[in-house]
Amino acid sequence: MPMLGDRGFSFDGSRTFRRSLSNGTIAQLVNFQLGQRSQEGRFTVNLGVFVLGELLSNPPAVTASNALEHHCSGPRRTRLGTMHPGLIPALANVPLVGALLGPKDVWWPFVEDQGRTDTSLRECLLLLERHGFAWLAQATPRGASDD
Repeated sequence: MPMLGDRGFSFDGSRTFRRSLSNGTIAQLVNFQLGQRSQEGRFTVNLGVFVLGELLSNPPAVTASNALEHHCSGPRRTRLGTMHPGLIPALANVPLVGALLGPKDVWWPFVEDQGRTDTSLRECLLLLERHGFAWLAQATPRGASDD
């Protein structure tokens, strides 16, 4: 995906795009997850910022060059779909009402109908451009430098 490459992300050959920072100790991650079972034929996008040594539960072999989204600490991981505006965005922060009408996790269709899949990808990339990259920047530790 050119938009990710233009921002310094490299593709790992599977479904994860990674941008290395601070001499390889930090990685910003954009992962395309394919649905299984009830979500078959759909995909979602996981975002994460991996910081080497932040999660003691990670195996020693996990580094910024091979980390996946689930290796990131809780505050440094999210789903792009939750940044999608809810039915009534103004009510998103109202207790209980916001849970019903606020943002939800989005799984986009990924099907044989090329037009529908193209629409899903366009919507997803627009959301990444409008909100996802800013979230990654905010979740990245201050002072992190480009490699």
